[in-house]
Amino acid sequence: MTVINAGRWPQALVDIAYERGRQEAVEGWTPEHDDRHTRGQMATAAACYLIAGPLGSERELLWPWSEEWWKPKDRRRDLVRAGALILAEIERLDRNGYDAEQSCPGHVASSRDPKVCGRCGIHIDSLRPSDEDPR
Repeated sequence: MTVINAGRWPQALVDIAYERGRQEAVEGWTPEHDDRHTRGQMATAAACYLIAGPLGSERELLWPWSEEWWKPKDRRRDLVRAGALILAEIERLDRNGYDAEQSCPGHVASSRDPKVCGRCGIHIDSLRPSDEDPR
């Protein structure tokens, strides 16, 4: 699936973007379709492709869709599919107004920076009301 890239982007990233486009154009997995997957199905499917080899038969317990859609190929191709599914999930979150602060189950200090939440990455200063905030 090599795409002419002229060295601008890593080939792996180009391949993931190409696969995402193929999923939309060939398979019909449009943004509107993806928006119906609200329980993490695309991320779960990506996880299945990430660990397709070692997962073996246990994959059946995780795969979110019917068996006909499970189409592993080779290690690199499976990783590209996983990347495209992750991209689709991120796009879905972005389209639907994902808010890391609201989605965080509780802010905890990061081990790298105690002023940054280790779960959602929000900086503690952004949680404090400003002097202009009427709250």
